[in-house]
Amino acid sequence: MTAAAPTATSLPAAERTWADRLTNAVPVVVAFLWLCVLYGWQTRGHVTPWLFTDELKYTQIARSIAETGQAAERHHSVAFDTLYTYFIAPFWRIDDVHTAYSAIKYFNVIVMTSAIFPTYLLARMVVSRPWALFAAVGAVAGPALAYASFIIEEPLAYPACALAFFLIAK
Repeated sequence: MTAAAPTATSLPAAERTWADRLTNAVPVVVAFLWLCVLYGWQTRGHVTPWLFTDELKYTQIARSIAETGQAAERHHSVAFDTLYTYFIAPFWRIDDVHTAYSAIKYFNVIVMTSAIFPTYLLARMVVSRPWALFAAVGAVAGPALAYASFIIEEPLAYPACALAFFLIAK
């Protein structure tokens, strides 16, 4: 016995086409795009780092990786700590610091908001489409408002964690 009775319009997995799957993905993609626009707009107001210890540390290490290929902080090698610095290092190759900083913030917005996809897939394993969409939007709505505009590792860790939870459940 299942928790939800099958409806007359639901098709078995073998009978669904790519067009059906694409149509089902449209609400999640639209929510992702709108949340990216919202958080990108919010990020514009965050013009300078203010979480100095973390943001400056990751900036220095990423800039060192961009310039030399080696992780260093103030010309001293540092041990591998996080992949985040390697992901943002290419942005520091942009000549203008303000443009590079803005690009990293927008990258963080896109990456952190991408947690909507594994969260939706995980929720879809136990609830209907509308509730899965609600859960996915809710999972991305809270933390992205706080962390997406900072140069910290949480924007990369959040979707990685959501993906890990989905893969464990699968």
